Amino acid sequence: MDATEEKLFTRTFQHPVIGSLVEWVPCAWLVGLSNPEVKGGGGLGNWDKSGPIPKVERVGVSDDDLFANMVEQGMRDPFYVGVGRISRHVRLETGNHRLRIMVARKIAFLPAIAYVGDIEMTNTENGLHRGKEMPLKLPEQIDIMGPYPIKEYMRLSDVLVEMPR
Repeated sequence: MDATEEKLFTRTFQHPVIGSLVEWVPCAWLVGLSNPEVKGGGGLGNWDKSGPIPKVERVGVSDDDLFANMVEQGMRDPFYVGVGRISRHVRLETGNHRLRIMVARKIAFLPAIAYVGDIEMTNTENGLHRGKEMPLKLPEQIDIMGPYPIKEYMRLSDVLVEMPR
């Protein structure tokens, strides 16, 4: 890692809940799983904790400003790779804007984690792309939970039959 990457990603591996599950993956692999129609710019999140349900307000900024902020603050959250234990699809769930910024700066490897549920898609605001169907280490299951799917964080190497290199 060079000095910029160290500033960017050290905090990611120290995440208080999922840091121990984060693994390096090739940036190019994530591009293949990402939303092909990213719209708008990335934003700095500002949490409003005053209401009964905390909300994040996104303040749109330029890619250069977002990158500078990530370098200054460190990137707390890894790239979330949605994995469908029933659908057998894998997609980049979060980080589509950040990914484009990293590609532009020729960063080759990024920290990522599997976010496993019945289907690969958690938030449609991150796009309606399905990613790719992939062989998984997870046992095949039928959909029995309906609208109450279980979601869990896992290492990508514990989920994918073949880890990207």
